[in-house]
Amino acid sequence: MNGHSPVKITRLLFLCLTLLPTVRLALAQGERGAFNGIVTDQTGAIVPGAEIVAANRDTGVESKTFTTDAGVYRLSYLPPGNYRITVSLSGFKSRFTWARR
Repeated sequence: MNGHSPVKITRLLFLCLTLLPTVRLALAQGERGAFNGIVTDQTGAIVPGAEIVAANRDTGVESKTFTTDAGVYRLSYLPPGNYRITVSLSGFKSRFTWARR
């Protein structure tokens, strides 16, 4: 016998099949990021329907989304960079623009 029992081979096969999805997930990681949050007014009330714009300061490319009925927004799959975030809604004065350098 060559020292490889059926139990050892079965365990090795199980281990390989168990780790394979994990390796695939690790390889799927990319250099992308996201901005997310909740928009509220000065009183703390949620603001549905507000437009969120993330402008890449280096490339000028803009990504846009709107807040949900719960005031939640998410901008996904953004490449690394410096962004200017602007929130706007008709009837509201624009008071805050967030920029990261």
